[in-house]
Amino acid sequence: MLEKARHLARQTGTFSSACLTVSCAVPPTEGLLDARFRVAAENLARFGAPPEDIAALRNAMLAAPRRDGPVMRLAVASAGAICLDVVLPSAARRNQVAFGPAPQLSPMMPAARWPTPYLVVTIDRVCADIEVLGVDGPTRDAARAACGPDGSCQAPDGGGSRHRMTFSAEHSGDRNAAQAATEINRLVAATSPAFVLVDGDGDAASSMISGLSDAARELVIRAGSPAHTDGGDVPTRRAAIDRALAVRARAERRRVIEQFADAAARQVGAVQGLQNVVDSLRRGEVERILLHDNPPSPVMLWSGSGPLDIGTERKQLVDIGVSAPVSMPADAVLVRAALASGADVVVLGGDIGSDTGNDTADGTGNDTGNNTDHDTGHDDVRLKDGVGAVLRWSDPSRQVSTTALPAWCRSTSEGPRP
Repeated sequence: MLEKARHLARQTGTFSSACLTVSCAVPPTEGLLDARFRVAAENLARFGAPPEDIAALRNAMLAAPRRDGPVMRLAVASAGAICLDVVLPSAARRNQVAFGPAPQLSPMMPAARWPTPYLVVTIDRVCADIEVLGVDGPTRDAARAACGPDGSCQAPDGGGSRHRMTFSAEHSGDRNAAQAATEINRLVAATSPAFVLVDGDGDAASSMISGLSDAARELVIRAGSPAHTDGGDVPTRRAAIDRALAVRARAERRRVIEQFADAAARQVGAVQGLQNVVDSLRRGEVERILLHDNPPSPVMLWSGSGPLDIGTERKQLVDIGVSAPVSMPADAVLVRAALASGADVVVLGGDIGSDTGNDTADGTGNDTGNNTDHDTGHDDVRLKDGVGAVLRWSDPSRQVSTTALPAWCRSTSEGPRP
């Protein structure tokens, strides 16, 4: 997913982008989806998107998603063709559209940072379903890993990521569970999953877990539902997956925040605020950009055709010879520049599967324009203008002033408060 985003970020042209809720707890009808897209189409047309792009986006949005539960779909079109079409694992974000030289890639950043797959196992006394998934659905690695040499793999959806093991009635439940454990051990070794979510009959699941290797057992999370492989409690399973992804995301994000705090406290290798981050991106200095999760941001930046043709004012681009710069949402411009220059993007408060971090400082959804900035809810870090960056190299004269930082990052001996 991330490589797709980087490739698109380096392209030039004009892009029409739409990120919309495409499913919910009760599957929406085509009429509801069409009504949702009608609003998006009106906004795209108002922004100047061509009719052929809007038609292509409509077709993408109305296609059935590959996942159940609450999801969003992000699609980007240019010259009437779809350049990117991804299903995101949470519908917590607001619907949004954009048109201009920068494709709107920020909605996929929380999910794109977690390319490691995970296993979902649903087991009872009769059979076991073992799926290898990434945050955007079945993984290519799963197609190679899920089928054993005994030919017992089935891939009914053509994705190759679902392995159904049907146990012999002649064998005991413990023997069947051991057979499933063997397959899970093989998949753990082959795919290095982030976790193994186990659901289904309690006795069968416990027996299977007891047969796992130490490496596989350490990854196990119990879903806590009485699901069986003939359907089961899908919402409970989905919630357990989202919780596991969110925990992993928060742990990794905490590490990134501590790195930024350390660099900021030493006044070497970190900047914050729109103008400082924009200047650093243009110079190719940024190793990692940190953004508060607040879509769609009311803050606008100027963008030219090149991914690093960016500025806080139109005159900045005109003065360096950029023709016809366009005003676009800041998150679209910053994420494109970061991805195109090889930088990492970290969204603060953008948990996969959570609905936190969307409000601005005054709680109304509107930017207050002062330096209280945006509260992420989980990360306990506030950045000037909602953006900061860790740098590959830097000029000390442009570093973060400690007087502008919250207390948690004014000393290298103290990290963020727990």
